[in-house]
Amino acid sequence: MATTTPAAALLGGLRLVAGHRALRSLLGLAMLSGFHVIPEAIAVPYAASFGLGTPVLLAWNRAVRASPPRT
Repeated sequence: MATTTPAAALLGGLRLVAGHRALRSLLGLAMLSGFHVIPEAIAVPYAASFGLGTPVLLAWNRAVRASPPRT
């Protein structure tokens, strides 16, 4: 029974994804989904630069999530 190193397994996975167009597309979409949370991640330090605290941000977050979707 042959065992592979983690580096060899990673390289094999990269070769697999690089060789298939559909897998590259799925990887691209998966990577884009990470950008969805960036505004929430930078909201606290940005608000802190204006002297606003966490309770204000929590209230804003609740208000945004409770608002109806835009059409």
